[in-house]
Amino acid sequence: MGRASNDQWEDIQSYLKKAKVHYEINDSQKNETFFSGLFLKNEKETIQNQLSELGALFEQNPYEKSPKKMLATAKEEQSQLWQQQKKMTKEIGRLKQQVAYLQLNEEILLTKIQREKTKENLVHSNYVVVIRSWIAAEDLPEIKKELFQVFGENELYFSLEEPTRQQIDENKVPTKLKNKALIQPFESLTSMYAMPKYEEIDPTPWMAPFYFVFFGMMVADTGYGLIILLASTIGLHFIPLKRNIKTFLRLFQILSFSIIFWGIIYGSAFGADLPFQLLNPTEDFMTIFMISLVFGGIQLFTGLFLAAKENIKKKDYLSAVREGFSWQGILIGILMIALGAMIVDSEAIKNSGIVLAVVNALLIVGIPIIQSKSKVGGFFSGLYDLYGITGYIGDFVSYSRLMALGISGGSIAMAFNLLVGTLPPVARFTIGIVLLVVLQALNIFLSMLSAYVHAARLQYVEFFGKFFEGGGKAFQPFKTEEKYINIHKKSEE
Repeated sequence: MGRASNDQWEDIQSYLKKAKVHYEINDSQKNETFFSGLFLKNEKETIQNQLSELGALFEQNPYEKSPKKMLATAKEEQSQLWQQQKKMTKEIGRLKQQVAYLQLNEEILLTKIQREKTKENLVHSNYVVVIRSWIAAEDLPEIKKELFQVFGENELYFSLEEPTRQQIDENKVPTKLKNKALIQPFESLTSMYAMPKYEEIDPTPWMAPFYFVFFGMMVADTGYGLIILLASTIGLHFIPLKRNIKTFLRLFQILSFSIIFWGIIYGSAFGADLPFQLLNPTEDFMTIFMISLVFGGIQLFTGLFLAAKENIKKKDYLSAVREGFSWQGILIGILMIALGAMIVDSEAIKNSGIVLAVVNALLIVGIPIIQSKSKVGGFFSGLYDLYGITGYIGDFVSYSRLMALGISGGSIAMAFNLLVGTLPPVARFTIGIVLLVVLQALNIFLSMLSAYVHAARLQYVEFFGKFFEGGGKAFQPFKTEEKYINIHKKSEE
């Protein structure tokens, strides 16, 4: 094996042919040509000397042994490595059986550490221990039963107190969300934003139906929905998972039904058209846009209703009108004006809308004047609140993403199908199938991620901002760590 500059290669090649040397060009670069030659051993000295004179440089074997001996050594070492691999595989199998035992012991140690940390907060002496803690109301009967089973009535003093107004006002009372099984998976979305304060409304049951509808509308593909339903069901019933991961899978299992429903509405399965379509995303986009705005309007009105409801619960009736009912009146008035001017051509409806909107606008400006000590300051505060009507335009426009994401996901899936369809028949049914699966899987991931983020954004910005403050502390029960083991309460029946 050797190499030579391109300027010398022509002379070297001419000599190789003349000397009847079998040669091959291994590589040709900008300045050099790499070649290998085969000739008889008795001609070695003559040919190598002549090639050296012509400017060829020979590759030297960097190893002490010949390639033949090195190959034999490598095969022997490979055989030894295979034997070591077999031994290590058996050892891994033996040690793997101890993993569960080690995990159990770690779980026990974590629980003991947590117990010791909790003891630091106790008041105790040589004879008396005082424990003060928050207890969920529904857990009280069982806790009392357990305590009096362990301690006699003469050994334990047990008293209950409701949270004081000072504790509530200072936000010292923890919050424990309590919802039906179908709503519980949506609690993770609420907690990502903020926990409600002790006396504040839990937005989860109000938010869940909207999130359910919006998520499905943004993905809107029957095939994708069936895959998510199948994957989440398998994960929930056949794979041991941590409790929080199971809750996450349960959320997507519920959302998969919305995806399937909207996929049927749009007549789409993996980007292909179904035989029936109630709405065609490429043709009925204006209809879908209007449906998106209607859903947005319903959620905004719900948020304003909850704002009024929260103030009524506090017996702050003026704020209920100012923050809830008046804004509903203005929006209804604007809708009546648009209806009377552009759809039914009715002056009565149009004028009624104007009156309704103006009256409620005056309430928004006037109520702060009544509530504020400084009448001038209250007036400008009311004007500033009324200026917030510009934000409602942005709120309504934000709901157009329900249409945009639903159409874009289906269009991308359709483009992937067309791309694979352009391949020749042989490639289409071999590498094309693999390519289609990979591309569709990518689109499922992107569609789910987009729907998850944007549906949450609509709740956090457009909906929660109308009535929900948050900032509460989550109730942290004294329990096992549950890092590897989930503890389930066994029924006594």
